[in-house]
Amino acid sequence: MRLRTSITCVLLALALGLSSLPAVAAPPAGGFYGVQLDDSVAELTTLPLASAAGIRLLRFNLRWADVESADSNPPAYNWALYDRLIGEETAAGFQLIITVRDNPSWAATTSCGPIDKVPTTRFIAFLSALVNRYGKPPYNVKLWELYNEPDNNHPEFAGQGGCWGQHAAAYAALLSQAQPAIKAADPDAKLVLGGLAYDFIEGVDAGGIFNRYFLRDLLASPGGKSFDIMNFHYYRAFHARWDPYGRDVIGKTNFIRGQLISNGAPRPIMVTEIGHPSAGPAGDGQDYSDAASSRYVVQGLTRGRAADLYAMVWYQMTDVPADPRKYGLLLADHTPKPAYYAYQINTAELGAATYLGQENAAGLETYLFDAGDRQKRVVWSSDDLTHTLTITATAIWVVDKLGGRRIISDGGPYYVYPALPADTPLRVFLPALRRGP
Repeated sequence: MRLRTSITCVLLALALGLSSLPAVAAPPAGGFYGVQLDDSVAELTTLPLASAAGIRLLRFNLRWADVESADSNPPAYNWALYDRLIGEETAAGFQLIITVRDNPSWAATTSCGPIDKVPTTRFIAFLSALVNRYGKPPYNVKLWELYNEPDNNHPEFAGQGGCWGQHAAAYAALLSQAQPAIKAADPDAKLVLGGLAYDFIEGVDAGGIFNRYFLRDLLASPGGKSFDIMNFHYYRAFHARWDPYGRDVIGKTNFIRGQLISNGAPRPIMVTEIGHPSAGPAGDGQDYSDAASSRYVVQGLTRGRAADLYAMVWYQMTDVPADPRKYGLLLADHTPKPAYYAYQINTAELGAATYLGQENAAGLETYLFDAGDRQKRVVWSSDDLTHTLTITATAIWVVDKLGGRRIISDGGPYYVYPALPADTPLRVFLPALRRGP
């Protein structure tokens, strides 16, 4: 039989051809699904929520200046904070990607850029000690990232975590020393390129702070290919720049993958920041709402699977009170937001499934997954209008982005979600479903 279902602008996950209610598949043990954590003890209380959401990869900052605050010979390292953070996170079953950043003032003029007050061998000695400590049991950290957004041109934005934008050759030289040092400490470890912003670009955007030629110059410099995993950041606000190469994060992935291949440096690619805030400054042209944020969780994660990314890290786990843009899956008091439930539903429904490809239909964006005994679709309206999706099946199991579930059977009754009050917590934009004529 052929079922016709009306799709509104809200995402649905559809499992086809079911004769009984399915069990929800467990998320995989692997680390595709990640989230950014604050590097604080307080954030450890969110670990059970992260696990329950199907998150398997945690990214957080490890600050050289905190571990080796003084210049001494031999070096004196204070590991206490990171022993606790890394110990509790790995004991809870998470994989980690650790972003090494923040130069001490005795080692560099800036906290975010080239090491210019001492030989770079001092940093390499620290990095070797770091991997020797945490790359082995009981921690087993395997992913090491050097600085955050190193394509930043401006030291006054040191809070970004990197400012190597005018020093691509120096960053390349550091990679060429760091990669063999990491491998010597742990042959299974991988060096991850510092996540490139590659947006809000100088010479293109008014007020842009990133060097548009950083990746090109890096790959052309001696040692610039000394990394195991390519890494970039993606935010929906800049989608128009990348849509010519593919939809949303798929387009940026396609562009960067092409740059790597054309420079003889094909690598796995991960995204260590992707997100869309649930609240933000008025008047900047962005759609800030719980509805938009929770919808984009599933869109972004699904497109990341379609782009064949190594991993994808949502920015971030918890709202930062001082940041006007609320990126978190949780409120500052650790109350789950709709985006959290959307993340949880996505990993439960698709985490163990294999991506098959896209289907094209007017007005609909559809991605197919193989769940073993059934096929699943993720589908939403691409133009905020209602469209009809026709499926050949005796029944479909429909799951909305927040976990609402319905079965539609051939010849069965119509199912329509009731209207809910505007202030209903944790239920926004539930889709209306009906059998087509």
